[in-house]
Amino acid sequence: MPIKPTTGKFTKRRLEILMAAASVFAEKGFHGCRTQDIADRLELRQASLYYYFPTKEAALEAVCLHAVETAIARLAQITENPSASLADRIRGVIHAYLHDLHAHRDCLIVLAEQRRYLSGDQQQAVRAQSRHYQALLQQMFEQAAAQGLLDPAIDCPLAVRALIDLCHCAALRLQRDTQQDVTHIIDQYTRLFCSGIEH
Repeated sequence: MPIKPTTGKFTKRRLEILMAAASVFAEKGFHGCRTQDIADRLELRQASLYYYFPTKEAALEAVCLHAVETAIARLAQITENPSASLADRIRGVIHAYLHDLHAHRDCLIVLAEQRRYLSGDQQQAVRAQSRHYQALLQQMFEQAAAQGLLDPAIDCPLAVRALIDLCHCAALRLQRDTQQDVTHIIDQYTRLFCSGIEH
């Protein structure tokens, strides 16, 4: 198989096609769309898509991985900031989650609803990235516990799950009522969460 170029132009075009694929997958579902639908979204010849993604399955995998890898990149900047307080980092996590939901909505819909159509190896790759996301959060809590910032009774893996669940609930709340003050929700959820875990 030929090695794909890694120029900036290629990378930019690949991302444009990936986002178009995400939009089509989110709208029509993996089995409900054709590669021609993706090409039509960008007014491309269908054959041009195969230069970037050889199959529809490859495009689906790329969309799912992009959703998780983008979230990981933003999360790493937040959790690995040594100068930020725990409350500031938690606020950053909630804000990033809601930002990603807005900025990468189609990718996240595809990740949640269409990933089951990936092959076993492809699903394993996505799960590995998802575990990386959770590991970053757990590391943040474990470091806080080592610094005496957490209540000793706090179970760090459960704290990770609770924070992810809280972010998900915040996202659902905002989807139901788009007129709500996002900043107020982030501030209040951060205060409520921190009041339950900080020492």
